[in-house]
Amino acid sequence: MNRLRPSERFRPWVSLYITVMAMATILVGIRQMRERNIWSMGDWLVNYQGGFVRRGLPGEAAFRLGRMMHVSPDVFVLIMQLACYAAMFYSFYRLLSGLRPKLWTILVLVSPATLAFQLLEYQSGFRKETIFLGGLGLLILALLRSSICDAWISAYTTVFVAICILSHDAPILYGGLVLAALAIGFGLNRRLLNVLICPLICMFCMLALTLTHHGDSNTAKRVCGSLGYNVEQLILPAPCKGEIAQIGLTLQEERAEARYEHPLLHYTRRYLVYTFVAFVPLIMAFATLWRWKAGRPLLKILLSMTALTICATGVLFYMTIDWGRWVYIGVFAIALLLMMIENIRQSDPSQREADECQRASRTHVWQTHTATVLFVAFYALSWHLPHSRPDEFRFGGYTVGNYISLALSVLGPSHSWRKSPPVRFREESDSAPATSVIWPTRFKLPFTCCYGSPARTAPQMINPSYFHCRRSRKRANYPVTMK
Repeated sequence: MNRLRPSERFRPWVSLYITVMAMATILVGIRQMRERNIWSMGDWLVNYQGGFVRRGLPGEAAFRLGRMMHVSPDVFVLIMQLACYAAMFYSFYRLLSGLRPKLWTILVLVSPATLAFQLLEYQSGFRKETIFLGGLGLLILALLRSSICDAWISAYTTVFVAICILSHDAPILYGGLVLAALAIGFGLNRRLLNVLICPLICMFCMLALTLTHHGDSNTAKRVCGSLGYNVEQLILPAPCKGEIAQIGLTLQEERAEARYEHPLLHYTRRYLVYTFVAFVPLIMAFATLWRWKAGRPLLKILLSMTALTICATGVLFYMTIDWGRWVYIGVFAIALLLMMIENIRQSDPSQREADECQRASRTHVWQTHTATVLFVAFYALSWHLPHSRPDEFRFGGYTVGNYISLALSVLGPSHSWRKSPPVRFREESDSAPATSVIWPTRFKLPFTCCYGSPARTAPQMINPSYFHCRRSRKRANYPVTMK
């Protein structure tokens, strides 16, 4: 029995939006490949040429295929990235097109924290978490088709878990959501335990292998050298300074940047707001599905696994600065699971009849549709989820609020919109001379606090006591002492 029942009215709009997102994603992926972005491409180019190391499976596959076919490994990296996004888009399309439209499903579709994240956050897209999200989406589609036997589900989950752990060590902390998908599909019974035996054994073996091969600076140099760069210098060349250099850092070095930037940019307070806005459609989905009494056990499973995932991913929020990535993975995965439950609910004949009766009893349809369109447009255009440094202003991150601020600044009497170079002067101290730089804001935005170049400088070279932001309509200068 196939539980995916299409909704003919909703399907064309879903197809159109996902097609536009897919075309834009392809263009962005080609651009990043040509630029050889140190994060999105470097993340996939880590290989085993310097010895077995964590996160090296996709890069080793790309390296060997490129050497065998005499093609740059970047091409195969792009193919793998687009294949992961194709799995994500396909699973999203199959789950949404089979649903009768509801407000929360439309918000999930157009949310900046789901399909549009890699377009709004250029530096954080095309990372290896797409392997986890694409694989989870295909697993959910397989679970919704009861014709697939348990052995195939177990084999697929085992391979999926092994590839995820050998590609990146962070998605293992979201393993509770994979367990939630299996529990929703099979129920809490002996059948679920039989399916989980092989994936759990594989997970512990791969995890032990990954933790014992963390990597060091010599490994990073050998990986960089295998890509054709000169590593005789003391400092790695620019294309290797991103994710490839990260495998040579210790846990203390990785924590150093987070310890500096978390209090400086008020991560906890600001990302609580971003996370709440991103979870608005999911909260609406929980409230809607809770009315279905037969589905409450499924929602309880999802809630418990979500709480477990939040506790597990606290390590990522403590050690890193790219909090937006971790929020994005959680939002996307939970949205897939909620759409899975909604497909199960709408396959129930009694629930289908109840939905038809509720739809027939509605009044003021035109006003309701207009308000819905306005609310969806406002939600989709008025915010975005920054992958890190939440107050960093970027042209690619324009939202409705930025456009309003820009319009007000242009209409204002002041003409300080033009970018001006920093004013430099010297300060003498008792111990050693220091150079102080006054960094003007890039743009005059009355409602946006804009950080300039100091936010990108190495933490040990900035004195945080001089770094502040003035929420004012006047142009603000940020004095930074460079030791």
